[in-house]
Amino acid sequence: MGFFGRKTSDTPTDTATDKHPKHGLCPLVRQVTYQANSINSYELVSTNGCKLPPFTPGAHIDFHFSDGRVRQYSLSNDPSEKDRYVIAVLRDLEGSGGSVALFEGVHAGRTVSIGKPRNNFSLDDTASRHLFIAGGIGIAPIKSMMHHLQATNGEFLTYYCTKSYDDTAFRDEFATLVEEGKLIYHHDGGDPIKNLDIEEILKEQEPGTHLYCCGPPGLMKAVEKTSSHWPEGTVHFEHFDQTLEPAPTDEKIGVSEYDIGVGFQVKTASSDNVYEAP
Repeated sequence: MGFFGRKTSDTPTDTATDKHPKHGLCPLVRQVTYQANSINSYELVSTNGCKLPPFTPGAHIDFHFSDGRVRQYSLSNDPSEKDRYVIAVLRDLEGSGGSVALFEGVHAGRTVSIGKPRNNFSLDDTASRHLFIAGGIGIAPIKSMMHHLQATNGEFLTYYCTKSYDDTAFRDEFATLVEEGKLIYHHDGGDPIKNLDIEEILKEQEPGTHLYCCGPPGLMKAVEKTSSHWPEGTVHFEHFDQTLEPAPTDEKIGVSEYDIGVGFQVKTASSDNVYEAP
């Protein structure tokens, strides 16, 4: 979900398909956890106790719904964990219905249909330092990156922007990073005047530093504009744009042997669109 590289777009989106992934995965939802206002995390594990396919920091999975639609969600847990995937989902009543379906229909003990992990928002191994700017649910892929850098003694600093403390996900997990000065919260209360001072943060690029940003469009545009003087290839974005085609994949999609998907009938108030599911 998103793109890797300087000012390049390779953005996943809702995609209409009429089949579930033949060579995908059907994990079990082991736990659903409230993380913040309108944000839940979903822990997925193998139904037979086997290891799941590995993933790299910043990766995402395709979530297949029974009406044929596909949504991409970033993996937020430590990539060294081989027995589970964790995604974080923001309930968006103005969206296409995928997040609402997850909130309303997915609970612990349910089997879901997903694709294997893939990554368009990778950490650059050549960087000596990593600077992260996350807005809202955009913290999800960056969280997996921070896990990896902690384990490998990588240097990083994260600015995590939310409206308020109650809108801030993973607070318990981030407590140590906050104490160590590796993660800084910025709450603006919804007031643009109180936005993060991006110009001050990005005015100079420390040699060897790479910048990664994921969040709402306004934040992304501001970071892109403000970092325009940074060297080519040192700025990386993950976009949430539902108007573009999903990133290409070598994963084969075909008729599933089992009709395993997520959902039920969901009607979104903003558009009156209805999505079918079992």
